[in-house]
Amino acid sequence: MVWETWEYNGTPQTFTVHYNDTITEPSLIPTKVGQSFLYWCVDDSLLAKFNFESAVVKDNITLYAKWGDVA
Repeated sequence: MVWETWEYNGTPQTFTVHYNDTITEPSLIPTKVGQSFLYWCVDDSLLAKFNFESAVVKDNITLYAKWGDVA
């Protein structure tokens, strides 16, 4: 079992992910003043979009929020 923590406006969200299983996309959308949440990335350079439907957990991971300017 792997425990992943998501921060939503400073409040951690913790859930269980089983080895060799997919992750359910968080239902709460993160917010940031002046920015619009676009999607989750698997790399801190924000180039690789994370695919919740097909990515299988085989190790600990960290997901990063990709932001865009509010139009």
